[in-house]
Amino acid sequence: MSLYVKLRYILKVISAVAWVFVLSVTYYACSWDNPPGFAQTIRSWIGNEASFPSLFILAIVIYLSPNMLVAVFFLFPSIYQFLERLNYRIVMLMIWGHR
Repeated sequence: MSLYVKLRYILKVISAVAWVFVLSVTYYACSWDNPPGFAQTIRSWIGNEASFPSLFILAIVIYLSPNMLVAVFFLFPSIYQFLERLNYRIVMLMIWGHR
């Protein structure tokens, strides 16, 4: 196994652990009426009013965005082929998980 494959697996594990933390904290912050400590701080970042979207829902949308991007690439393969030819780092990062 090459170094890049090992690095990719390590980054995926780190990413999974980070998402477990983020999703659990945001769920905890948004599910309680008066959450204590750190969850209250997170809740205050976007506001406590009902008109704001739930921070947990926002975290889920961000978590699922790579899967939505893959669905777009599946439906429109010409977009993926065009992006694959570009030599921008942000585009390479976006399609890195797709390969």
